[in-house]
Order: sequence, then C-alpha cells, then structure tokens
Amino acid sequence: MNLDITQFISKNWNYYLTLENDFINITRYVKLDPKNYETFSDEITKLIQTIGAECDLMFKKNCGYKLTRSCSIIDDYTRMLDEYPQITRERIIVKYTDIILQPFKNWDKEKKRVPEWWTNYNKLKHNREGNDQKGNLKNLLNILAALFFLEMYFCRKIGRETNNIDIPNEKSKIFVIENWKVNPTEKNIFIKENIPETEKIDIELPYLVGGNELEIYYNGEHLIRTSEDRKCMGHYIECGETGKMSHFIMTTGDWSLMAGDSICVKIKR
Repeated sequence: MNLDITQFISKNWNYYLTLENDFINITRYVKLDPKNYETFSDEITKLIQTIGAECDLMFKKNCGYKLTRSCSIIDDYTRMLDEYPQITRERIIVKYTDIILQPFKNWDKEKKRVPEWWTNYNKLKHNREGNDQKGNLKNLLNILAALFFLEMYFCRKIGRETNNIDIPNEKSKIFVIENWKVNPTEKNIFIKENIPETEKIDIELPYLVGGNELEIYYNGEHLIRTSEDRKCMGHYIECGETGKMSHFIMTTGDWSLMAGDSICVKIKR
C-alpha cells in the first residue's frame, strides 16, 4: 500500500474533487432534495459508473490489495469491516442541507448484505439498459458519499502511519463526516526570553505541512497567514518553511516578542 500523502492527493483526492464537481454541475439542473431522489438520467448513470469504479479502487487501497486484483465486496472488502467495524455507523452530513447519509449502514459480513448503492452500481455496470432507473439522484448521492468516506479514511490511515497531515487541504464542497477525528493542527509556542525584531525563531510541527498555509495568532489575536500575505501593517509575524517539518516565525517592523508572550501556529485546512 502506497502511504505517500503527496501521491494520494495527486492521484486520488484531486480525482475525487473532479467527480464532486461533476456532481455539483448536475445539481444545477436537478435540485439536491429528497423529492428528486428518483430522478434518473444518462448523465447520472455515467457518473455513478465512474464513481463506482473509483470506489472499487479505494476499497482495494484501504484493504491493502493490489489494484490489479479481482475483488468482491462480500469476500474481500469486508476486511474493512474487521478493521473498522464502526464504518456502518458513520454519518456523513451533506453541507447546507438537512440530509445525513449512512452509506455503509446495511453492510453486513455475516448476512452477506452489501450497501444498496453498490448493488445498484453493479446492476448499471452489467445491464445498463435494463436498469436505467437505478441511475438516479439517490444512488448518485450515496455512492459519492461512500467514495468520499473511503478517501478520507485512507488519508487518515496515511496520516496516522506516517505521522503526517490526515485531511486534505482542499476540502469537500459537499460532505463532512460527523465527529471525524484528525491529528491536531496547531502548536503553542511560549516565548521564554525577549526576541528582538527580525530575529527568526525556528519551530517544528508534529507532521509534514509542506504546501499548507499557516495562520499565526499572538496572544489570541490573528495576525497574518503566510509570508506572501504582506499587508500594510506596522507589526506582524512572518513565517516561512525551512524544511519538511520545520518553519520559522519572525516579527517585522519595530516589534519584539517579549518573554511570556504566546504564539499559536495553526495549519489552515
């Protein structure tokens, strides 16, 4: 299993975001509302088939199988149920709506039950013409939510096994996992002695943050995000990257940090 976060973002998460944007385009014509769940079309069918293929890939990645292996959700992917049985209880909130989904709710290893969206995806895959009504908004929403969860679960797995960031910088525009736990994204720095202006203070964060924006708070006040965000301020904190896990902060202008001051560095994501 490839546990490289950069590869995951490049090859998997960015592709998910493309599929999500395709879904958003559909909702320009079919409003995302339970009243429209049975609405079906060729465009929805096409997107369900594409997302289903990506679900198959992410199942394999989460289970540690080779991508070329032929797998079954009943015989092979239930490894996820063994590893993370609470997947059947996970709730996914659809932003800006009252909709809450549980895409893996009916997945049962002993009873050999699979999620409804997976069954309908396979019906479309093997006999699209005879199952065209399965290409509806309800199945599309649930299969996309399932893929979203599989992506987020794999990202968190990478983060925890490599001590890395465990949620993508660019978040989903549609979904949030209820009560999803991630690595801490901030570090408090207490100034032990007076630091004159323009003197750099090296800091080390507990996970890789390359490519992330940092936010700096001084005694609770938000000052500046990054060294590129130079605003017309008399005093601010500049930060920059010195290595994969280390950064520096530095005051500018005629402002010094005093012993007892508190600096909070947060990853914006």
